[in-house]
Amino acid sequence: MNPEAKLVFSCARENQEHCKVGDTLRQEDLARVLEAITKRGKRGFYEGVVAQKLVQGLRASGGIMSLKDLAQYAPAERIPVRGEFQNHEIITMPPPSSGGAVLVQMLEYMKRAGEQKLLNKGFASVDALRAQIHAMSLAFAERAEHMGDSDFWPVPLDILLSAQYLDERWKTFQPGKANLPEGSGFQSPEKLQTTHFSVIDAEGNAVAVTVTVNGNFGSAFVPPGTGVVMNNQMDDFSTQPGVPNLFGLVGGEANAIAPNKRPLSSMSPTIVRSKNGVVKVVLGAAGGPRIITSVFQTVLNRLQFEMPLVDAVSAARIHHQWKPQTVRFERNGLPAETLEQLKALGYTLEASNGLAVIHALERTSDGRVVGVPDPRGEGFAAAE
Repeated sequence: MNPEAKLVFSCARENQEHCKVGDTLRQEDLARVLEAITKRGKRGFYEGVVAQKLVQGLRASGGIMSLKDLAQYAPAERIPVRGEFQNHEIITMPPPSSGGAVLVQMLEYMKRAGEQKLLNKGFASVDALRAQIHAMSLAFAERAEHMGDSDFWPVPLDILLSAQYLDERWKTFQPGKANLPEGSGFQSPEKLQTTHFSVIDAEGNAVAVTVTVNGNFGSAFVPPGTGVVMNNQMDDFSTQPGVPNLFGLVGGEANAIAPNKRPLSSMSPTIVRSKNGVVKVVLGAAGGPRIITSVFQTVLNRLQFEMPLVDAVSAARIHHQWKPQTVRFERNGLPAETLEQLKALGYTLEASNGLAVIHALERTSDGRVVGVPDPRGEGFAAAE
């Protein structure tokens, strides 16, 4: 951490070496920044005194951000990625997040697995887990090869989500052994420092929002006088083809660094609607690339295995992201016999204390809204 960050988060301003349990952390600089945003909207942050302090602090430490960079920033509105699963519409985030496309691909593979009766023995059966691992591997291989900021790279969603292509990719699943793909099927021309919240109002309108600073405390840098923690989102770009980032993810030219380009993320804010357009489930997660697989398994648990939402969220999870080829699983979550069978089939397994933190809401058929914070992390449900 830089000296300013240490002042903010160590209670040093209260003449203490470290914060103690029960201390109140006062962030007066950040309060002034939030006040400026309240009064002036986006201009209160991207222009004026706040912008000047941000740029001064960064440049004094060797950064290159300018006032022009901040002033010209604008959010990009994109068309959501849509899919269909178990008679529900899946509406989720498009590139530059990989989350939506990877999620829809994996759910599509589960349709094919269902046709092969691989899911019949339940969510924690060897067949069901093998199908999920293969789906994760196929989809994350596509992520590495083809996904990036669609303003800079032609992300081939029409191919990646086409029935014909998905059929051909799923044929690589082989009963009786672990078989993980070498890469994408064609050649084309995330730590828990993320926050997700899901909202449904009385009229059934829904919002799913995911925000992140990427790593622990982001870049651990606070420009003096702002209280703002700068992220380290540049790590989400591919610095070199095949070189893993903070989360072990690899990528290529599609996600190479370029001016004004947005890095590829794993954020997966998702809305599930019934066929008649009524919002059913709103969810998302924190956890780097584990966001995608956790959202995927929660949707699968709820719609395929018909678990109540609280069970769909809390059920044991696995995670696989193509590279490395290790399959992670939650400790004390899956039967030891199942894990031994997976090892015997050739999978390399690694235990984990927790895979992402989901926050989900469900609107029931009688109009009630059920909120489910993940027991793996912080969070709560509230109603007004």
